[in-house]
Amino acid sequence: MIHINSKLDELNKRTTTAHELGHAVLHPDENTPMLSKSTIVSELKIEKEANYFATNLIIDKEKYFEECNYENARTYGLLNHYGLPEHFARYI
Repeated sequence: MIHINSKLDELNKRTTTAHELGHAVLHPDENTPMLSKSTIVSELKIEKEANYFATNLIIDKEKYFEECNYENARTYGLLNHYGLPEHFARYI
C-alpha cells in the first residue's frame, strides 16, 4: 500500500507515487528502517534506484528528444516539461 500526502501539489504527488511504486516493484522485501540503522549505503542505493524507476516511468524521452537538439537544454527542458526536480537529471 502506498500513501501519498494529500497536501502535495499534483506534480509532487505524481513524482512521489512513481518513486514509491519503484520501491514496490524493485524492493518488495526491503525494510527501509532497518537499512537506516545498519548502513546508509544500501538505503541510498535503493533511493537512487527508485528515482531512476520514477524518472523512466514518467517521461517519454524518445518523443521529447525528437523535438530538441541541444543536450543540456534537452535534459533540463525534459525535467521541467514533466515537473521533475533537477536532481533527477542523472537518471535520464
